[in-house]
Amino acid sequence: MPTSNNIMMILLFAARILIPLVITFGIAYLYDRLESRSHNRAVSGHIPFGNPSSTIHMNVCPIPVRAETACSRWPNLPCWLALQLTEGHVPKECLACVQFEEADLSRQFID
Repeated sequence: MPTSNNIMMILLFAARILIPLVITFGIAYLYDRLESRSHNRAVSGHIPFGNPSSTIHMNVCPIPVRAETACSRWPNLPCWLALQLTEGHVPKECLACVQFEEADLSRQFID
């Protein structure tokens, strides 16, 4: 027959196992919610670069059809970034574009 000491030892052992697990899963849950909120804010708060088709015509883009197609899928992105997302790389024609040169991250996308 279990005594009160044995029951207390079993409860303390269970608490020793369960409390860290609950804390770990709670932190993971909160981190996941925070990450999804920051991602949603980044996507919804993205500042559009203007009308992509007017940018294409202003810069006399040598690949306007490809750029307009890519920009229609991602209207809030500059044309060179939309082309990179569509084709997997920045086209060589975009390397001389003013909009590409002025981007902060343009050096990372050079082939």
